[in-house]
Amino acid sequence: MNYKIFFILIPLILSIAVPVSHDSYRSANAINANVSIPGIVYEGENFTLYINGTEPGLSNYTFALYIAGDNLTGITTYYHGFSKSNGNFSEHITAPDNVENLYFMFYEYAYNNKTNQNYTYERTYTVSVQKPIVLSATIKNVNKTPVNNVTVYFYLDGTEVGSTRVKEINANSNYTANITVPASIVPKGENTLSIKTNSLELGIAGQDSTKFYYGKPPNYDWIYYIAAVAIVFAAFMILASGRRTRTKVPKWKRNKSKKK
Repeated sequence: MNYKIFFILIPLILSIAVPVSHDSYRSANAINANVSIPGIVYEGENFTLYINGTEPGLSNYTFALYIAGDNLTGITTYYHGFSKSNGNFSEHITAPDNVENLYFMFYEYAYNNKTNQNYTYERTYTVSVQKPIVLSATIKNVNKTPVNNVTVYFYLDGTEVGSTRVKEINANSNYTANITVPASIVPKGENTLSIKTNSLELGIAGQDSTKFYYGKPPNYDWIYYIAAVAIVFAAFMILASGRRTRTKVPKWKRNKSKKK
């Protein structure tokens, strides 16, 4: 089978977060809670966080969440809940439309009727809001039969940054595979994007690459300014040289020619 691979680099506004489960925090009379919250989200992204704090013997669970950050325009910064017997809570959050760090302060309280003691969980998590970048590869199947279960691996400057699985590429058709990565892992300047696949039919290990520039390109206008000055200076030197090569006629020769 023959395939052609093309590359596209485009920005993306929304993506799906992959929750990261953090270790629980426990002290004397502490609720053995576990919080699942992503470490990185994208601008304007919708994501869900979870706190699981149900323990035997505890009741009257109260949950509170405070969000702090530099620019919280348009987002909710306070959440709370209560349950008589269930210490598990979840909240749907929308990230702000700007790059910054968000600070999530979790509080959960419960009561033990047998010991007449209060139990608490308190912890702060940091979530980084970043710009999303989509790395995209379009694979063309020019064969008359489909190919199934192709895994596409993406590399930036030789380092793998993610992969995606293509269930099926139909015969004589294109399929665009892409992954979303945070802008913080893409170096400023020129980068090499390459891919590999697990298909032996793609030839040369199914690998191809392209170069792209991320960030604001350098300003080379000064080169043109120097070139213009050099041209003007060269023209001046040529004219000056022409003036110096002119032969000056002595005064006595000029007078003699007038008498004739």
